[in-house]
Amino acid sequence: MRSEERGARPAMLRATAVLAVATLVYYGLVLVGTKRWLAGGAADGLRDVAFMTGVWLVASLVAGPVFGYLGHLVRTAPAMSAAVALGLACGLLASEGWSSVQVPPWRLLALTDPFANGYVAAQAVRIQLPLLVLVWLATAHRLWRAWPCLLGAAVVAGSVGVLAWRLLGRVALMAG
Repeated sequence: MRSEERGARPAMLRATAVLAVATLVYYGLVLVGTKRWLAGGAADGLRDVAFMTGVWLVASLVAGPVFGYLGHLVRTAPAMSAAVALGLACGLLASEGWSSVQVPPWRLLALTDPFANGYVAAQAVRIQLPLLVLVWLATAHRLWRAWPCLLGAAVVAGSVGVLAWRLLGRVALMAG
């Protein structure tokens, strides 16, 4: 095994552990802090929470190594490779927020309902936070000279991610 791959392994393990712990904390809080799982009956609710916990733990086992390796590349790879890795990570992280946008962005400005405005604000955070992290890391790692690669990787990964999230949503609707 090359030394670069050995150096990536701890980053991949840490990212996987962070995602798994976040999943367990989230669904633990659903059980302890809310009563929404009781809405369809205790047995069905517990089964649903257990199933979704399992689904997201499996997702953590897939996404953790991917994001850990991308993070490792951002820190250690040459500028061009680091820029591509950062763009991929940013695009993948922002894609879930983009996939939930159901109306053209310019129509969001005309919303007057407070609930709709809160929803729009929450969606904006899910899109803007990865972009802010991208700008911060690109500045910290001096990746601006490779910005075309960074931007291209973010757009490609974001587009693929949006398609994947929408496909997953369709599958969930058909299964439910």
